[in-house]
Amino acid sequence: MSEFCPYTYKGRPAKLKYPQTFPMPSDRECDRRWTAIRKAMQKYKSDCLLIGLPRAYMPLFPNNHLYYISNYVPFYGGTYLLFPVEGEPQLAVSNNIGPQFLHIAKETSWISDVVTSLYPVQDVIKKIKQLKLERG
Repeated sequence: MSEFCPYTYKGRPAKLKYPQTFPMPSDRECDRRWTAIRKAMQKYKSDCLLIGLPRAYMPLFPNNHLYYISNYVPFYGGTYLLFPVEGEPQLAVSNNIGPQFLHIAKETSWISDVVTSLYPVQDVIKKIKQLKLERG
């Protein structure tokens, strides 16, 4: 949980097997994608990518950029992905309509650093400052 989350949800644990099936490419495919992205970032001297969805986003047309990097299809807007050229990415998921999306993100995403709060952009800003990223 995040410092911006006003409550702690003690429902289903992460990695619970859901009745739905989500496409889960292999770890090898994740490594291939992340390596290619980081190589392009180094070429253009960028130290991070920030991919965000508007708050009113609905999944009629999935955000292919966020899905390609994280393997998470957001069900609601207010989701942000910080992908640094070095280190672990962070997926920040809004919980303004409930905490259930945190569990889906943890279950389906390749990213282990998944946070949720009412203001996920604040979590991303905090991580950017912590990692001292300056050239996005």
